[in-house]
Amino acid sequence: MSRKRFGSSVDILSKAIDMKMIEDLISSDSKKPLLVCDIDEVVLEFLTPFQRFLLAQDKELRPNSFALHGNIFDLNTNDTVENQKVSSLIEDFFADQLNWQMLLPDVDQVLKDLSQDMDVIFLTAMPPHHFEKRKKLLKQFDLTFPLIATEEAKGPILKDAKTLVDDHVFFIDDMIYNHHSVAEHAPDTHHISIMGNREFKAIAPQLDDYIYDAEDWLDVKNHIHTKI
Repeated sequence: MSRKRFGSSVDILSKAIDMKMIEDLISSDSKKPLLVCDIDEVVLEFLTPFQRFLLAQDKELRPNSFALHGNIFDLNTNDTVENQKVSSLIEDFFADQLNWQMLLPDVDQVLKDLSQDMDVIFLTAMPPHHFEKRKKLLKQFDLTFPLIATEEAKGPILKDAKTLVDDHVFFIDDMIYNHHSVAEHAPDTHHISIMGNREFKAIAPQLDDYIYDAEDWLDVKNHIHTKI
């Protein structure tokens, strides 16, 4: 089955994605492999700038466990910040992401290089109402690949995308539950994990054997080239 290329001018923001939305990304014939790539801690730094954002408000994220809630402390009282306030802080950070988030090393050049041989789609779990700011931030870094922003599980989205693909499909994400979702719904996907923040990567859940643990984006590039 031939496939069509995902158009760089088409994006999706929704709480729920259906097959028609995936098909609407199609613009021209292509038989290239497909790369579906997460954003936070994968393309853009999240934890490191979020730590700086918190310190500016006399709060601190401590790597006591692999979570945000329960690990943010008020530096004035040393008390744990309540969960509702943590959620509010995350929301405020995303609203101001243009002033805080930066690219992981080499990601822009690697993605541009890979896009010569692959179709690339960004799939971010960020709340959809921050879509325009996220798109603007990526555009500032000259990363204009199609962008999907949704809070839906990623597995069903990959399942739909794979029905349009007659070549390899690669999925890059930092969260193991997203890999589990994709593995359940879209077997035979190539899985790659990368996380920019070394402190939290050290305490992240152990990866399954089918997930390639990349050191950096140059390692991602080399690994993908061994598969296509």
